Amino acid sequence: MVNVIGIGGVKMATREVAPELHKYNRLGEINYNTKNELMQIIAYRKSGDIDVQFLDENKGIVNTSYAAFKKGKIKNPLGYHMVYQIGRMQNNTIRDHKKEAQCYADMCFRMTPDFQMANPTYQGAEMCQLWKDDFKNFFTWITHESNYSRWKEGYKWCLDKDILIKNNKIYSPETCCLVPTNVNTLFVKKNKNRGKYPIGVTPNHQRYMALMSNPLVNNTRYYLGTYDTPEEAFEVYKKAKEELIKDIAQIEYNQGNITDRCYRAMLDYKVEVTD
Repeated sequence: MVNVIGIGGVKMATREVAPELHKYNRLGEINYNTKNELMQIIAYRKSGDIDVQFLDENKGIVNTSYAAFKKGKIKNPLGYHMVYQIGRMQNNTIRDHKKEAQCYADMCFRMTPDFQMANPTYQGAEMCQLWKDDFKNFFTWITHESNYSRWKEGYKWCLDKDILIKNNKIYSPETCCLVPTNVNTLFVKKNKNRGKYPIGVTPNHQRYMALMSNPLVNNTRYYLGTYDTPEEAFEVYKKAKEELIKDIAQIEYNQGNITDRCYRAMLDYKVEVTD
């Protein structure tokens, strides 16, 4: 629409500027964010102060600006993102459960092809579908572990999949346990450092030494003797390692650091040449 306005006797043509859309007309406005998630304005106080709700099952709400809403540059606080393309986690999880989220992310990382290629002992490792579907399912399990309260106190603990079921490849509620670092260290394989000899055996001038690390004393290596054959050296190592596992199991169980299942599995654990 063109208006003619006289100024000082001179007629000038001006275009009428439409007034800004009233805030009540913006209530209920719908848009998609950059991840194609549907959202809606549920409160509009001024252009820099609006509330947007995501229209998914979680109904997350964000305070933002109208400009960000129109550009779709709003992150859904209760939306999901993929963790190493393996697991699924809500966007606000790291903020609320940093330690547990890191444990979950580390587990997902062990499923990636690059990690498994660099660490052959993890080849074929998988995560159960329940934990893949949602971090919340993993969080529920970990918070119900009997030693979770100790884990939350700041001690360094590890998620272990091999103690309850030897040579297990599946991360799941039935196969995993939380253990102190010194327990986890007992069962770490180092195939690439071992060469052709059995675990615990090192060649020494055409004879064979038996050596064992003890996680209770900073993984100090103990000399267990020198023998004529690798088989003899391994048998000495095997006996000493199984006794060490039992001793540590008793210490940690008495302190409430491992579950009954983990304790019993450690007492029954048998060291093999392939460990």
